[in-house]
Amino acid sequence: MEKSLVIIYSTLPSEEEAKQFAEKLVRNNLVECAKVFPTSSFYIWEGKLVKDHEGIMILKARSENVPKIESFFASNHPYSIPEFCVVNCDYVNQKYLDWAFSDKPIISSGE
Repeated sequence: MEKSLVIIYSTLPSEEEAKQFAEKLVRNNLVECAKVFPTSSFYIWEGKLVKDHEGIMILKARSENVPKIESFFASNHPYSIPEFCVVNCDYVNQKYLDWAFSDKPIISSGE
């Protein structure tokens, strides 16, 4: 099987909720890395313009894990229609790819 990574983009209602969600994804070995930061969002929902503050997650994951990650989102994401956008990585540095596919047992929280 060829090693490949994807980037998954999603939002949650707050930066703190995004951090907690991202940590669960990493702890469950569903994603290799998660980045979280605050954002302002504008969108139409149920006929109204919504202006929101949310938390963005940018996740790096093995392509083979996408179905498991999507299932995790379906069961755990607070939105009824979670944003789940997956982008295939055309190129990944070989050292980073090797790290992403290595075993990474959690020894401590690193805090």
